[in-house]
Amino acid sequence: MGRRHRRPSARRSIAADVVYQFDVAITIIDKCLKAAGAGAEHVVKVQVFMTDITERPKINLHRIAYFGDNLPVSTLVEVKGLVDPRMKVEIECQAYVE
Repeated sequence: MGRRHRRPSARRSIAADVVYQFDVAITIIDKCLKAAGAGAEHVVKVQVFMTDITERPKINLHRIAYFGDNLPVSTLVEVKGLVDPRMKVEIECQAYVE
């Protein structure tokens, strides 16, 4: 599942803070999972794309807090840029639901 950081009230602005962007992405992912009858425990793989990999420690505690004891396989990739130059982080996740 993939969603771009886009809230109706935030179409023109994207917070510069990577932690805020990460939290928004996790919230969107969580809503998508719930709509499919799933939760964080169903996520089997996460890919995180960051424009500055040195900011990883800032988001790591939030990732652990969301997934808890069910940490999925995870890949972190540093990229030159994302679809919107204001974006610092993008998350893709795959979940398995029977």
